[in-house]
Amino acid sequence: MIIVFFIKTATASAVPLDSILSSENLQKITENLNDLENYHGVRVIFDVTDSDGSIFGESLYDFVLKGLQRGPNRNWNVLVFYNVKKNQLRFVTYAHCSLGEENLAKIKGTSPVQDVLNSPSPSNEDISKMFLFISDELRNLILTSINSSSTCNIEITHKLKLKSNEYAVPDSVLKAIYSVIMDKSWEESNPGGFYVSQNFIPGETFDFLPFVTSDKKKFISLLEEKTKFSDKEIESYYKILTTEGNIVLIEDYPDDYLFHERIHEIIHKELTEEERNLLSNKKISDFDPLLSANLPEFTLVPAALRLTLSTGNWQEIYAYMAQYEKYPSSQDYTRYIDKEVYDSFSSNYPEEYKIYKKVFNLALR
Repeated sequence: MIIVFFIKTATASAVPLDSILSSENLQKITENLNDLENYHGVRVIFDVTDSDGSIFGESLYDFVLKGLQRGPNRNWNVLVFYNVKKNQLRFVTYAHCSLGEENLAKIKGTSPVQDVLNSPSPSNEDISKMFLFISDELRNLILTSINSSSTCNIEITHKLKLKSNEYAVPDSVLKAIYSVIMDKSWEESNPGGFYVSQNFIPGETFDFLPFVTSDKKKFISLLEEKTKFSDKEIESYYKILTTEGNIVLIEDYPDDYLFHERIHEIIHKELTEEERNLLSNKKISDFDPLLSANLPEFTLVPAALRLTLSTGNWQEIYAYMAQYEKYPSSQDYTRYIDKEVYDSFSSNYPEEYKIYKKVFNLALR
């Protein structure tokens, strides 16, 4: 079965591989990929596009579109994504450690690849040689990784230790406060973390009366209805969620959630008012040059994340930037920030970027 594909999207013309590769190289690549799938259950797909959009977002989307995130051997699946118009190349894997970031960077840093990427107008012959080289290197790397006793751990691990003001609570606790604050249904509420900058669910003096419906009472009523927590447990969770300066996370939180909330804490506690004002004056369009009247399908910040940013606190853009810079594998095609955002933001707004990096570095402590 041939498993070499080309991508078709609303904003990108299809670029068949046989229009670029020699028939000999195409056959060799196909043999490599078929061998990996038929005998080892591992899928490697080469896709070529000429889109004007973000190669970062488009490649993340295509990884899911091709089903590479599924299967027992998904840990070794690879998407080789090349934008012929921009002359950009990305490797996408299931997890950042799947085949080792250093191993993939090493392949990308070799002369057969760099000769193409550094050329203002690479020839089809050079691109053909690059693809064949990549397929050979990936095949060797995958076979070595599969047979290695040191496999990538794709389960949730906690390398960041919780501090005295940081708590992991049952998911239902955060669902309840999110439902109250955002006026969402229980089913719609699915938060991963929360920084308590103030008491968002205060009680009232006459909460004991039946006609009083303070946010505290709504929160307690939800937990009484949806969980089997005791009154003492509910009161304990309420105290945690309303104590200013606390960070509250779901029980099975990944480290990037905790890092994200620490960014909010640092902005709130450790920046001057002048620094916060500089950061708060930026709009989402300041970060994404592709946000114009003629939008490509994959902008530098995807629509789902833009909606979150536009409806949330202005700090969210910096929290997500820091989260994805520290934990790039936590991104998917609905929530990502392209590297071009960081580059353009640092160039166009150096003072604000300097403050952002200050916050980021403080979070690394």
